[in-house]
Amino acid sequence: MNEEAKQPKSQRSYNYYTHQLMLINQESEKEQRRCNKLRDEKQRYSREVNQLLVEKSELMMKKEDLEQETITIEKKNAELEAKHDSLLASMSELHEQAIRVIERVFKSLLLSLYASDKGMPRKSSEYLNQAFKQSEPLPSVFKLAMTRLIGEIKAKFTKQGTNGKEC
Repeated sequence: MNEEAKQPKSQRSYNYYTHQLMLINQESEKEQRRCNKLRDEKQRYSREVNQLLVEKSELMMKKEDLEQETITIEKKNAELEAKHDSLLASMSELHEQAIRVIERVFKSLLLSLYASDKGMPRKSSEYLNQAFKQSEPLPSVFKLAMTRLIGEIKAKFTKQGTNGKEC
């Protein structure tokens, strides 16, 4: 300090102004480090924002793809529902037709049985043949069942005829 006492105040190291300058330099360095840290954070956030924008873009594309797929699925669903309704209507119509055919077949079978009971074997046989022909449009499962039933009835009539009940 004695040596610095000979120097002007502005050049002394323990001068108030020099001390203030030193504090300002320290504060400046501190702020510079803080600024560098903030700049680094800004760059990091900028990269993160860019990455999020890319992800957002990808998600938007996926969303559009999913919306297109949803529209396609909805169209297919509507088509399938229309086909389902059409098939239900067709099935209902076929069901009604099958019922009418079965009713005619059973009516012919009943008439055949009635004719057999009245002693008219030829008429009974005609009704059985008519029942067999009427069962033609039925699906194979029903047709097979009708054929078996008609066969059993014919066998019964044949058996009755051999027992002497035929006229």
